[in-house]
Order: sequence, then C-alpha cells, then structure tokens
Amino acid sequence: MATAHYPYAGSSREHIERHIASTARSLLDVGCGFGDFGAYVKRMRPALEVWGLDVAQAVAETATDRLDHFVLGAFPDDAPSGQFDCITFNDTLEHFPDPWKALRHTRTLLTPGGEVVASIPNVRHYSVLRPLVLGGRWTYRDSGILDRTHLRFFTRRSAVDLFESTDYEVLEVVPANVDNGGRAIRFLALLGSRTVEFRATQFVVRARPR
Repeated sequence: MATAHYPYAGSSREHIERHIASTARSLLDVGCGFGDFGAYVKRMRPALEVWGLDVAQAVAETATDRLDHFVLGAFPDDAPSGQFDCITFNDTLEHFPDPWKALRHTRTLLTPGGEVVASIPNVRHYSVLRPLVLGGRWTYRDSGILDRTHLRFFTRRSAVDLFESTDYEVLEVVPANVDNGGRAIRFLALLGSRTVEFRATQFVVRARPR
C-alpha cells in the first residue's frame, strides 16, 4: 500500500512485534503510516490498545480504520496526552532533526516500567561502506539506509549512545533484516558473528527510562 511519496507507509514490520512486552496494554506507534504494523499487532494481541501518529494526511483515513485511535500530526508536538506501556519508532527516529529531544519527551508519555522499541537503519551496512571506501560515493536514494529524507545516521554503537545519552537503559539490541546473499556477504558471514554489524540493514533497540 506504500506510495512513491511514502515508501515505508505500508510495511507491517512483523519482526518488531515480538519485542513488545507481553504485559503491554497500550501502544503508540510514531510514524504509523497506513497502520499496517498496528493492525498486525492488534491481530496478534486483540486486547492491546493501539494508537497511531503520523504527519501525512494521505494515510489518515486508512490508519483511522485500522487502529483504535489515530492522530494526524508531528511528534512530539502533537503526541496524544496520556501514558503508554510501549512507544514504537519504526524507522522514524532518523527523520527527526533532534531525535535526542524526541526521546526525552517520550519519557513523559510512558507508564512506569514502559518501554520504547525502535527500528533504526544501520549506516555501517556493507552496501554503504563499499562504495564509500572504494569510490568515495555516498549516494542518496528514494528509500533504504541512505534515504534522502534521513536527517541522522546511526551505527549499532551510536544508536545505543542515543538512548543512553537521554537516560534510558538499553535492554536489547537485535540485528534485523540481515543480508546473507551475494559472494561478498557470504564471505563476511564466514568471518564470524561480529560481521553481522556489516550485514544488518537495521537494529531493533528496546529500552526503558532509567
């Protein structure tokens, strides 16, 4: 359902759901797009109340039909009042001019013991490093790690630093969408588990306020 203007808006990101605490009763999905992720979460957990927030008018009607609540607006200024057991940022923090400010505000929206789950693109990926090192090329694209709308770029280490510097305890960091195909990628895989940092397209970070 994603369009050329909103290439990620129709992704269900099913691999994120398992990082949401089993005790969660309310969730806010920041940058929810058409609500595919929230709808999937609701299918898996019918009792979970799912809110979505997105700045794009084009997704509003569909997201409203799929989620329990939808708010048209930008985070954090238009975030719904109240508190949530989980707040998700699925490939959205890199679009913020100040993700540190966003995460600080997020703390005020979480219930005691509430958690943040974020999927963050990995700029240390082989597809970025190879043209950069060998050809000096850093080519922006319409989607992906070097999406031209990304304002911030993160590695695994700097993603962890982002959360720790805003006073979160990082509970887990898990590589996602790990590449295993292609001769060079297979060679990297043979070098051991540490090369996953060059093969993972994203990292999923789960954290809670200290």
